[in-house]
Amino acid sequence: MWGKASAIVHTTAEQVLAFVWLYCSNLKMKEHQKKDGNLLRQVYEPITTDTATVPSAQHRTQHIVVQKSMPPPFYPRESSMKYVWGEINNNNINNNNEEDSKTLIMAFEPAEIKHISERRGRRKMAKKVAKLHTRTSDSSVHPTNDGEEEQSLGVAQLEAKGVWVIMPLAQNLCEVTHVVNFVDKGKIPTSMVNANIGRALNAITFLKAFYERTGLVLDAELRAEFVKNVPRTVNSITAEQQSFVQQEMDSIDYKNDTGWEKLDKDSSVFVKLSKKHNKGESNAWGKATTTIDTSAENVLAWFWDYCSNERLDAVNKLHKNPREVIKHIAPNHNVLSTIKALPWPLRARQFIYENTWTKQDDETYVFAFRPPTTHKFDDNRLVDIGKHKTKALVQGESRGFVILKNVGNQKCDLTYVQHAAAKGNLPAKVMDSQIPKGLRSVFQIREKFNRDEEIDQEERNELMGVMKNDENEVYGEEENEMVKRITKKMESVKEDLFTPLNSPDFRTKVSGQFVHFFDFQ
Repeated sequence: MWGKASAIVHTTAEQVLAFVWLYCSNLKMKEHQKKDGNLLRQVYEPITTDTATVPSAQHRTQHIVVQKSMPPPFYPRESSMKYVWGEINNNNINNNNEEDSKTLIMAFEPAEIKHISERRGRRKMAKKVAKLHTRTSDSSVHPTNDGEEEQSLGVAQLEAKGVWVIMPLAQNLCEVTHVVNFVDKGKIPTSMVNANIGRALNAITFLKAFYERTGLVLDAELRAEFVKNVPRTVNSITAEQQSFVQQEMDSIDYKNDTGWEKLDKDSSVFVKLSKKHNKGESNAWGKATTTIDTSAENVLAWFWDYCSNERLDAVNKLHKNPREVIKHIAPNHNVLSTIKALPWPLRARQFIYENTWTKQDDETYVFAFRPPTTHKFDDNRLVDIGKHKTKALVQGESRGFVILKNVGNQKCDLTYVQHAAAKGNLPAKVMDSQIPKGLRSVFQIREKFNRDEEIDQEERNELMGVMKNDENEVYGEEENEMVKRITKKMESVKEDLFTPLNSPDFRTKVSGQFVHFFDFQ
């Protein structure tokens, strides 16, 4: 029976390997005692280990023996394993920095125990536990199915082999995969073997929880790593990826405003939305334009990390609207799945699409997406579809592109163009009403990186600098005349002409007066 688990762990690959390697750390011994009492768990030195011949053996190789309790009337399971760790250069598609792309691995397989005294000591402890199990069970109802070896040793052998794969993603972030295979030498139901597999894979959950950090911090680290690797990735962009991007950009004339209908009701002061019907297409295209207060590279990193903690947190009812990365093809090429739940009686839509990004000759970045060109990603057996049933999902299609251009220090212009087809029997009018919803990520990213207060203060500081050093400022005759005229008129207004009004703040004096005619001329 094989099992596999993977997770993103919030620390370095070296930290993870050290955590997993120290099988008998104080923390793990405490956890072992909670779950398995005083059953054996230890690192031992076999006779076969020759550290004189192989000096690295004492650092890269270790032998483990562990016993796990079982429900009555079954004997405890004992596993003796040999652990070895190493590293490989894996051309990490998520991190193409050669210095940081070394993946750490730790493999383990069954090992024979040579120390008879240790064998006897374990047998003595295991038999005590086994007797307790026997006393608490009715042998006439629960006959012991364990073999002769279990009867003599008080334990049954559970052969375990597998591997830990630890791949760096960022400076303090890595992806950990744990694969394990169990062969139980006793006689127990398959369901219990499955339970043992699940128990072993819980080590990933324990590891992840131990190093858990704030999601927004991790997102920022991944973006920083992405931006650092942009120059290297740009040099590896293929002609196929360039063609992919160009085809999407040629799908519609996004530069010419002719034909684009403004969506003023759904726009904001900073984000402008519009839509356009392409000839021959039933559904309209949507477009959003804005300026983001950060670099184009940073915005590109945000769009690329579709399953970031921040973006997942923003999904309403994630169990009904799951999303995930199905496949990493290259540092700038992947395949995603997302599901959009719709109100009853409409069926949920699943969108699967490829993403890629390139850098154009004019220094702009283009992030493009489209439906996959093959059907190999249509299998939902390994895709998170939440609580939906595969047959109940309707396959929709989404395509488009995002154009990003740096226009100053930590500022870029963004143009987002998208076309979605929900398929099924959804009227085009309904799809049109969903265009603003499809473009909401532009509002989200604008808010994410907004530096409104900082920029306003910078502009005030600039103006104050002019005020403090106005000796070199030259005012026109018309400007001077206007200031004099208004000043003279305001000086003629008497204070007693105003009637006091209620003020929301006692420190602020408010008054008013209705004037029939007031001319500054």
